[in-house]
Amino acid sequence: MNTTVMASLIILIILVIAFMFMGMWFRKLTISASDYLMAGRNIPFWLLAGSFVGGQIGGATVSGYTGYGYASGWNTSWAAVFVLIGATIFTIVYVKRLNYFGRKTDAYTITDFICTRYDERLRIPAGIIAFFRPAAQCGMQLLAIAVVLKVAFEIPLNLGTIIAAAIIFLYCFTAGQYSAIIVQWLQSIIQSAAMIISVFAAFRLIGDPNVAIDALYSALPPAMVNAMSIAPATFWTWAFTLGAYYLACPTMFMWAYVGKDPKTTVNAQLMLTGANFFGILPYFCGMAVAAAAALGLTVVPEMGSDQIFSWLALHNAPVVIGCVMIVGLMMTILSTGSSLVMNGAAILAKDIYVKGVNKHNTVSDPQLLKFSRIAVILTLIVGVAVANGIPQLVTLWVMIQAIVMSGLWVPVMFAWHWKRATATGALASCVGGAVVACIWAAIAWTKLGAPSSMLLHLHCVHAGFIVSLVLMIVVSLATQHSKDEDIEATNFKAVGDAMHADDPEYFPGYFGIFGAKTAFKKLVWAGCTIGLVFHVVMAPAFNIKPLGVFYVWLCVILSILFMLLFLVLGAKDLKEMVADMKAAIARKSAAEK
Repeated sequence: MNTTVMASLIILIILVIAFMFMGMWFRKLTISASDYLMAGRNIPFWLLAGSFVGGQIGGATVSGYTGYGYASGWNTSWAAVFVLIGATIFTIVYVKRLNYFGRKTDAYTITDFICTRYDERLRIPAGIIAFFRPAAQCGMQLLAIAVVLKVAFEIPLNLGTIIAAAIIFLYCFTAGQYSAIIVQWLQSIIQSAAMIISVFAAFRLIGDPNVAIDALYSALPPAMVNAMSIAPATFWTWAFTLGAYYLACPTMFMWAYVGKDPKTTVNAQLMLTGANFFGILPYFCGMAVAAAAALGLTVVPEMGSDQIFSWLALHNAPVVIGCVMIVGLMMTILSTGSSLVMNGAAILAKDIYVKGVNKHNTVSDPQLLKFSRIAVILTLIVGVAVANGIPQLVTLWVMIQAIVMSGLWVPVMFAWHWKRATATGALASCVGGAVVACIWAAIAWTKLGAPSSMLLHLHCVHAGFIVSLVLMIVVSLATQHSKDEDIEATNFKAVGDAMHADDPEYFPGYFGIFGAKTAFKKLVWAGCTIGLVFHVVMAPAFNIKPLGVFYVWLCVILSILFMLLFLVLGAKDLKEMVADMKAAIARKSAAEK
């Protein structure tokens, strides 16, 4: 066992123990199911933004994108760009309304939104489809940890996923969402440092950073620095599964509900998309390793591309840098895993247990809190099964989101924007789209060797989405609204009008979305918007060397800036939130006496 492995292991053990104690401490503040599943809907801005970064940037981002950069180069950066586009549109257009809707209806999940608009017939099928995403994507994080354990300790992947599940269980079981969000914020700081340092560790294989960046253009084939060299089929599959998908993502809906008010939530989620400069860094890391290998400066052993990041940290970086990278990678995975576990637990507890199988009985808050903890265990079990069934990070990610999008995207978007949509149409769309996507993927897996393969020139998401859309329109036009439908409850204009009427500080316009009235705040959000647009523009322009060099340094500098902001201002928010929670509990105790 080399020095980096031993030092990383010691640090990880200390951190996991610390997270466990944090969970036990926050358990004292977790007195209801709402506290456990939704953190009391009271998370402040910088803490929320930092936890979003910790929850969004996971194993597929660090290990997966590094592997993509190494194997294929910049043309695979569309995976990150489409996530950015989808998450940004969702944030600007829908997040404030969802936070308002959640507070008015006590919504916990995306299924609550769907069933409020249509009726309870969709509860179980939509709940199962929605649960598949966080549970299976949790499996991705378990797999990413297992990859690190395999590279470092030669532990088999199957055993590694079980060890990873046990680690996440230890600190999520006690305090739930409070523990997950606080730990995600802490982990976002560590993982940000790891991604920044990893770029310089990869550049170090070549030499001076400027020389290394130049080598990306001189040593790699032109296609590896040209975003437009991507295969059209892959481009459009990612546009659906990594872009449009985020308009109906179960985890994004839950995140929209937990902020302390609509303005805080939309600002925090947009800050997350602005911090996506972090998500670009792994591509530069992987491309630099590929350039070093092409120049004969390093020899990369035969391995899966997902293992490049861990290999770089363990065998080609100084001990301190290697430790930061390995610990940061593990924190990245754990933070996303905890977020997904809590989303899966909320769906199991509220959609399947309370409003599904137990809908005719009254469930007390202590009962719900108890089952919510059991749901954490069930979510992890499903995650382990999925990870061991499809042990490929980005392939698994795309596959999960394809099936969920096929079942939920059309019912959600039509709930917002088409009053003629009926509950029967939504049920047919939800079930039909998901079933067709699953069958399509199964046939592709059997005939072509992978569930994400193109069958008849179509990915399973294309087949499922087309069926879902057609069924929604045709069946809705052929049926009448049920008596339990509430058309106005989720109508985009109706919810917006009610939200604006209840907000005395509302004002129209782009800056009104963020509540930015002062010149400074407008400048900040204008800067964030420009940065987001620049991300998208730079994808096809990266092959122009001066722009590419500028972009690399911009991503590094802004990543450092965001890391410092999340550290300092997130700590300030945490201190104030804990003080407020203690005061609220004290007042409640005094009132009960």
